[in-house]
Amino acid sequence: MSAPLAAQRFSAAPATKPFSAPPAPAGRHAAAEPDDEPYFDFELGQATTQPIPHMAAPASPTALWFAFGAGIAGLMGSFMPWVKINFFGGMSSSGVDGTDGWYSVLLGAAIAALAIWLVRNPGRHLALSLLAMLCTIGLTGLGVYEVIHLSGDIPESEFAGTVSVGIGLWLIIAAGVVGTGAMVRVLRGRSGSAGQP
Repeated sequence: MSAPLAAQRFSAAPATKPFSAPPAPAGRHAAAEPDDEPYFDFELGQATTQPIPHMAAPASPTALWFAFGAGIAGLMGSFMPWVKINFFGGMSSSGVDGTDGWYSVLLGAAIAALAIWLVRNPGRHLALSLLAMLCTIGLTGLGVYEVIHLSGDIPESEFAGTVSVGIGLWLIIAAGVVGTGAMVRVLRGRSGSAGQP
């Protein structure tokens, strides 16, 4: 074997270019430092990192459905008797026979509309949830006010018969209490989910 041929066979292999990672995909920045945390890209077989967004937990649909039912009950109570008079066979007056009954109609409709909107659009809608709770509190307050007002003005006499508070007002108070409890649960659930990482 000749010396030039032996030198050629046992000569060191030419230096190769160090391995470089494939280019970063569009929309991503290439790693600037070697100690960046890796993530795995299945398309490129490359490790890199991506933040995981924390989505807002939706409100409890059960509590919102209770609030919706409370709004419907408030609407129904507005058209039911608020005052019942047991005289000459019985008479009654509904809430919509006066001005205050239409306030309960508006409050009940607002509660039902806000609740169904929150069910159909899950997410963190704090302002609308607070508005719905204010409406339920207003409905409760209106019912309690009317009961106190009517109880103080109800005349009773052995000739005139007995005047009593009708079922419509009791239904409005119950609807307001249930709706308020439901919206408190909705807001507490959202505040708890907001505190989680």
